[in-house]
Amino acid sequence: MSPIQDASLRAYNSFQLESRAEWLQHFDSQASLQSALNWAKTQDLPVTVLGQGTNSILQAALPGLTLINRITGREFLSETSERVVVKIGAGEDWHETVLWCHQQGFYGLENLALIPGSVGAAPVQNIGAYGVELSELLLRVHAIDRHSGEFVVLSNAECEFYYRDSLFKRPEGRNFVITAIELALSRVGKPRVCYPALKAYLDTQPRERLEAREDNPENHRSLPQASHRDVLDAVIDIRRSKLPDPAQIPNVGSFFKNPVLPTAQLQALLIHHPDIPVFEVDETHSKVPAGWLIDSLGWRGETLHGVGVHEQHALVLVNRGAVSAAAVMAFATKIQHSVRDRFGIDLVMEPAVLGRETD
Repeated sequence: MSPIQDASLRAYNSFQLESRAEWLQHFDSQASLQSALNWAKTQDLPVTVLGQGTNSILQAALPGLTLINRITGREFLSETSERVVVKIGAGEDWHETVLWCHQQGFYGLENLALIPGSVGAAPVQNIGAYGVELSELLLRVHAIDRHSGEFVVLSNAECEFYYRDSLFKRPEGRNFVITAIELALSRVGKPRVCYPALKAYLDTQPRERLEAREDNPENHRSLPQASHRDVLDAVIDIRRSKLPDPAQIPNVGSFFKNPVLPTAQLQALLIHHPDIPVFEVDETHSKVPAGWLIDSLGWRGETLHGVGVHEQHALVLVNRGAVSAAAVMAFATKIQHSVRDRFGIDLVMEPAVLGRETD
């Protein structure tokens, strides 16, 4: 398709904010992407790339060319009795990809089920949930360098993954437009059930659910026997019970990152707030749940100028009538200030803020 001028982006962001692109164009192949980038270069236009807009806050105007990634496709690259490597187009839906891999008998993604967004957005954020991060399963990222126009393949190490972070979120990596990713998945690996909330959920399920399965001859319920299907179903159940569906209640999922604190800062914090939940990251750092910090300050269920904190999960901001990013940012800033004043912790937003406000 040709670029469309002055196009609404309300349908392209899950917070459903009104925003307009100076120019808008879809691409569904490497060739159409390269053509669009060449056109933007000849017009001297900046380029913004969106997938499903599930991790973006769009301001009133996006200057230049906004590209919507619609590259699809699933390809087997290699396969053994224990492992398979698949290449997935960046425009594919993430949750549908998780389900497809599970149906094929390719395991490892179950803990990442029901995360909204496209496959291409997953490595940008290094998505993670219930004890698993994408970086543990990703082999390579295929992309085009929008400056040089060259197609590149980046290894896992070159993606510089960290907690909810990657090369693609930093200035030196924003020139890459992701076209596909490669995943290394298991045929025989055990499910990951160590995450406390997931472990607790599985432990409370009726024995009959597992006893009916043919692959459990001992008819005994224990966590090591939980199947990949058990984990997939559990993650979907947990997320549906706690997190709003963006299609029903506009949101971008977790709005703030869980703070990762050095040991010294954590120890000082626990002196005054001994009840804060703590999850060890490594020998010198621990993670504190941002949702707990926000909830403890009474923000759950609060609303201001059409933006609110979801009743079931304090980490999720929802749209209750707001039309502009300004209202979202003002509300988020109030939450950040309250957490800083009480706990001395600076909350960092997860979604990217794109575009600019108009005069």
